[in-house]
Amino acid sequence: MKKAFTMLELVFVIVVIGILAALILPRTKTNPVQAAAQSICFPKYATRSISP
Repeated sequence: MKKAFTMLELVFVIVVIGILAALILPRTKTNPVQAAAQSICFPKYATRSISP
């Protein structure tokens, strides 16, 4: 019975993590102009204050 990961398994996991990171990171970065516009248009849904 094998006790170590093969290189293919490690590469597959790294690729999957990279794809997930590429999908998640752009959503977490907030454009300050877009955040300001959203807080003006939808003040009820503003989650944080905007500082210059």
